Amino acid sequence: MEEDARVKLYLMEPKSLSQILPYFHNLGLEVLDERPFEIETADHRDFFLYDLGLKYPSGVDPPRHR
Repeated sequence: MEEDARVKLYLMEPKSLSQILPYFHNLGLEVLDERPFEIETADHRDFFLYDLGLKYPSGVDPPRHR
């Protein structure tokens, strides 16, 4: 299944997929894959990046609805 878009979430605290997915589901989006990363800054602060592949609902034109 080909993705329509990717979204990147930058968070201060780690989240599980169970915590993240309901937000996208409520928007009618399907999350196809997740690429999680933990990032440590030069001043030793941790950030969490979640790179998600999304599929729009049938009938939605992604470039028109971004």
